[in-house]
Amino acid sequence: MTGVSSAADALRNSRLKEAVMRRPVVWARHWGLKGEDGFVVSYPRSGTTWMRFLLYEALTGLPAEFETLYKAIPYIGRQRGAPTLIPPEGRLIFSHETHPIGARKTTYIVRDPRSVILSHYRFHKRRGEFDGMFEDFFRQFLDGKTNPFGAWDAHVNFWLDSEAGRGGNLHMIKFEDLRRDTAGVLEGVIDFFGRPVDRERIGQAVANNDLEHMREKEDNAPTGDHFARTKNPEIRFVGAGASSGWKEELNPDQIARMARRLGPTLRRLGYQI
Repeated sequence: MTGVSSAADALRNSRLKEAVMRRPVVWARHWGLKGEDGFVVSYPRSGTTWMRFLLYEALTGLPAEFETLYKAIPYIGRQRGAPTLIPPEGRLIFSHETHPIGARKTTYIVRDPRSVILSHYRFHKRRGEFDGMFEDFFRQFLDGKTNPFGAWDAHVNFWLDSEAGRGGNLHMIKFEDLRRDTAGVLEGVIDFFGRPVDRERIGQAVANNDLEHMREKEDNAPTGDHFARTKNPEIRFVGAGASSGWKEELNPDQIARMARRLGPTLRRLGYQI
C-alpha cells in the first residue's frame, strides 16, 4: 500500500467511524430548541463563518470576533445561553448537520462544490488531517468520506427537501451571490428572519468583515475550537473566497467527473456544468 493510499484510507476510516459514533450525540445536541430559533446551515467550507460575522454585527451593532461568535451564534448543541437575536425570542444557531429541525426558519448557504472541494482540501491540510495527493482526496470527497456530514449533493438535497424547505421556511443563498452583492444578500437574510435593520448598519457590517478584516480577526483569534487543532498555520482558515478558481485548479478529467457525479444537484441549483 502506498503512502498516498494509506492517507486516503486513514481519512476515510476515521470519518466513517466518527459518523457512526456521533449519531446519538447529534440527536442529543438538538434537545432544548425553541420553536422561534433560526438556523444558518451549510456544507462545510461554504460560508457559514462569514455569514455569522455579518449577521451578528448587523443585528447587534457590536464588533464580531471569533470568540464572540462561538457564544452568540453557536454550533448546534451549544445554544444554551445564546442571546436572542431574532423575533420574537429566537436564537440563531449554525449547523453542518443533516438532522431534522422541523419547520424552523433556516438560511441554507450553498457553494459550488468545485470550489468547496478545494477549500475543504486546504482545511484538512491546515489541520494535518490529510497528507496525501489531491486526487486521492478528490475521490473521497465525491463519496462523502472526507467529513462526517456525508456527500455534498446528499447534504444539499436533504435541506432543500426538508420540512422547512417544503413549507417555505428555507431561504437558500449562494456563496457566489454573497461575494458579489454582500450587502444585498445579507439584507435578504435579515428580512427572512424578520428583524428590521437599517441599511447603514448592514453596510458597516459588510465593511468590517471583508477579507482583510476577517484575516485580521483570524490572526487575533484565541487558540480554541477550529484553531486548537491547527498543524499548518501558514494555510489560512479564512480563505480567499474564490468563486471560479476551480477552473484553473481542477484538471479537465476532475471537472468532468464532478459534473457526472453531481450534475443533477448542480442543475437543480442553477450552476453551469
